[in-house]
Amino acid sequence: MQIAERFFSTFLLLVMAPVLFSGQTPCAPQKHAKLPFVLDLTYHKARPKLLKGGWQPFRTIHHNEGTKNPKISYGNGEMFWNKGYWEVEACAGTGLAPCAFLFEDAYGNKLRVTTAGEEDPKHKYFARVTGYKFVCGELD
Repeated sequence: MQIAERFFSTFLLLVMAPVLFSGQTPCAPQKHAKLPFVLDLTYHKARPKLLKGGWQPFRTIHHNEGTKNPKISYGNGEMFWNKGYWEVEACAGTGLAPCAFLFEDAYGNKLRVTTAGEEDPKHKYFARVTGYKFVCGELD
C-alpha cells in the first residue's frame, strides 16, 4: 500500500506542479477578503462561501477555448467548466483527480483552491477542497 501511496503522491506533484508553482509563490497579504473555512467541503458547497466572503472567480482560460484547453480537458475539468466554474485552472485525469481554481479579491489578492476526488453526481461522489493558499507573482 505504501508504494501505491508514494506513486500517487509523486504523480500528483508532477502533474500539478506547473500549475501550483510556476512563477507563483505563496504570500501573506496584509489585507484580504474574508477566508471562510472550506476545507473538506465539496467544491459546490465551498464556492458560494468564497463568493460570499468577497472572492471572485478569476478566469485563466479564455471562454472560447474552454474544455479544448489541455489543462482542463481531463478529469473533472470539463464538468466544472460546463457548470460555469470558469475559475478552474487545471485538472488531472488520473490519481486523485486533483483540480486547481483561482479567485481574486477586491484588493487584487489571488487565492488558489485545490480539490481532489472524482465528480460523479449520479453516484453522489464529489470533489472536496483539500487546500487553499494565497499566490503572488505572474500567472501563466
